[in-house]
Amino acid sequence: NGFPGTRFGSLFLTLAVPNQGVELDTLEQRIYDEIEIVKGGSITQEELDRARTNIRAGIIRGLANNTGLALNFASTYMTKGDWRDVFLQLERYNAVTLEDLQRVANQYLIKQTRTVGATVKTDS
Repeated sequence: NGFPGTRFGSLFLTLAVPNQGVELDTLEQRIYDEIEIVKGGSITQEELDRARTNIRAGIIRGLANNTGLALNFASTYMTKGDWRDVFLQLERYNAVTLEDLQRVANQYLIKQTRTVGATVKTDS
């Protein structure tokens, strides 16, 4: 896909759209709060299992028809160098542990490496 970091897994990208009346600063702080929850080890096994289920369902839905197969194979070949990697994704997602999440969050989701951008609609 067109997101940065898809060829070489180096970015953690969060996209958020505030509800009407919610300031960007409030939304940004809420994202940081969620990151701190992960860093503190407060994610539960149930939450991890739910995320795995959602990821698995998304992958399977993406393979449900010829167009989806072609797009997934081409995208995976482009980003990973081997179309067969589509079928290995589930194994890698299932191998992630709560400890992995906490360790990686503490190592990489730090203020010093953060870049924040916002697209704001003008009044004109």
